[in-house]
Amino acid sequence: MVGVAGGSKGCKTCRKRKIKCSQEKPQCNICLRSNRICEGYQRERVFIQDKRSKPHVPSRPSNSKIPNSELTSNSTPSLEENFNSILRLQSSQGFSTVFLHGSITTRNAYTSLLHLTPSARAVYREQILQEFLYIHKPPLKSELLGRRKTTNANGDWFSMVSTLPEITTALESSILSICIAKLGRVNNDPHLVRESLKFYTQGLWELQKALWDEKLMYKDETAAACMALIIYEVLECPEKSLKGCVSHMKGCNRLFELRGPRAYGKEFGHQLFVAFMQMEIQQALAERRSTFLSKPEWSTYPWIGYHKTLHAQLLELTASLASTVATGYQIFSNPSSLLDPAGLIIRLQRMINESWALDAQLYAFFLKLEKETLGPIYWSEPSKAQVACIGTENTENVFPDVFAFSDLRTAQTCMLYWATLSILWSGMGYLYGFVTGLQQHAASIPSSSPSTPSSDSQTPPPSLPFPQLPPLTHRTNVAVLAKNICRSFEFCIQDDFKGAGLGQVVLPMKVAIETLNDAGGCEKELRWAKKAMDLLAGGGIRILNHFGEMTEHAYIPG
Repeated sequence: MVGVAGGSKGCKTCRKRKIKCSQEKPQCNICLRSNRICEGYQRERVFIQDKRSKPHVPSRPSNSKIPNSELTSNSTPSLEENFNSILRLQSSQGFSTVFLHGSITTRNAYTSLLHLTPSARAVYREQILQEFLYIHKPPLKSELLGRRKTTNANGDWFSMVSTLPEITTALESSILSICIAKLGRVNNDPHLVRESLKFYTQGLWELQKALWDEKLMYKDETAAACMALIIYEVLECPEKSLKGCVSHMKGCNRLFELRGPRAYGKEFGHQLFVAFMQMEIQQALAERRSTFLSKPEWSTYPWIGYHKTLHAQLLELTASLASTVATGYQIFSNPSSLLDPAGLIIRLQRMINESWALDAQLYAFFLKLEKETLGPIYWSEPSKAQVACIGTENTENVFPDVFAFSDLRTAQTCMLYWATLSILWSGMGYLYGFVTGLQQHAASIPSSSPSTPSSDSQTPPPSLPFPQLPPLTHRTNVAVLAKNICRSFEFCIQDDFKGAGLGQVVLPMKVAIETLNDAGGCEKELRWAKKAMDLLAGGGIRILNHFGEMTEHAYIPG
């Protein structure tokens, strides 16, 4: 494979000057206007050995004798030897070459990289990163980026690492742990998977040192290293439990908050913030707490100079939902609130009003999504046979028709929208049921008769301020939202997306399972959804194997 270092497509002169190139060919206007020589766009080629570029090795006759030198040599060939053999071949064909000094073996990738010179290690790091992106990142359409200023075509922070002017040791180790683990899984190489754990451990140590360094503590690279370690824990789950991921998520949450809302103006930092939003809001819902992302300053300053995408707008609404849910759990977990029925009803009324207001905002969001989407948001099409029968023992087709979308981001947005509505509507139903129960209880208390006073008679209970609640109507049918999520699952796991859509499917699918479990008559759909989560765990999100019982409430109130 031929890889090109860096994500910039500018000419060599503009890259050396570290300015944005206008990218006209054969010479850019920036160089022409400044009377400089435009050195062109030819980039230095880097070659990496993988399954698509293995050189042909002639087979040895079965009766031939293996030389003693081969018997005593390392059975695992040096990656550098393979790389340089390809480089020599390409050099004979007229390509410029870069010969690497040092060697890497899959059995000892960690120690091999440490003993390389910084320049050689940077080349190998770039090769590994580009190979990871090749097998993991799908091509994104330009209209999905939704940003006014951009330096990265892939639109996410991970793809921008190679464009950074410097990479800290914490970020380098953390990124390599993810890339090497993924390459090991794809190529069925357990040595690489084990080596990735060493990079992960080194990343933890380097991150700890960076957090104690005043010069590194608040750098974008330190925040990125923290995010990368969480991603590794989600994908590999080295501790075989949720504790490590939850602990690091709390630390990452604190770091992003301490950096302040104005720290995400640069492109790389902004993309970090966008990725962090999804992780933090999901964790806030699971922990039933509010999040600092619901504060006004966090919905304004990080977006100065950037267009706020529809998906980000939906995430902000979900952050508001997390605060409402947290308030509800604070009320119901406090036994003293039952000692003041009148005050309790007032607080419940306030929560119900907030829920209706959020419901109206979500409806307005969906109308905006319809307006800004060319054509329908989604449509039905027959399910593929290999996916339609998952979760059933008798190959019965639970969802014969599934949803299709114009792109992956639209699918993720719709699934998050339905999951947010599921949590909201379930919470509203719970509040309505609680208020109705209080009304029935108050009506069952007999009032004292004034004509028959007695010394031990108590003061009659005051009339409680029960509110007039508007009907929930269709909002009681939460199961239909869960089924919509399930019907969108097949689109997100198709091979064209290379697994990039799996991470953002977890929250909606978990919400769907909890909803279907609470609803009656959805046993087949529930079995299907559980099997779908097993597919996610088998597809690389190994932390799902340690979630426990999927039907336990983590997001749906109750």
